[in-house]
Amino acid sequence: MKWLNKILVAGGRYTLRARYKNGGGHIVHIRMGVENKAEIYDPQSGEIFTDSKWIKTRTNEVYSNDKYRWGKNGEYTSPLEAWFSIIKFTENGSWKGPELLRVDDKNFNVEMINNILKEREE
Repeated sequence: MKWLNKILVAGGRYTLRARYKNGGGHIVHIRMGVENKAEIYDPQSGEIFTDSKWIKTRTNEVYSNDKYRWGKNGEYTSPLEAWFSIIKFTENGSWKGPELLRVDDKNFNVEMINNILKEREE
């Protein structure tokens, strides 16, 4: 995960779009966490994946490296590495890997939003 830690900027918020090896895909939030390492948050499941912990925020369950191994045979060193192991990076020689977009430095297109949204009528 060194490559990811080099790309992320402290204080930056990102979306990460990924395709699964077994089909389908997902979008998650990613940022540089308190340990100054990449941290994925999945708002759909409420799970957080870090270099040392897998946290289920809805049940307050925490699984850490000191008690658990990751992957079917314990082949991964962290929950974050295990999460990336199910992601497709290439297909037929073409890049199909994760797409990272920094979002905290983007502005809303207010004109577009006004064309899509309508003020609530009482």
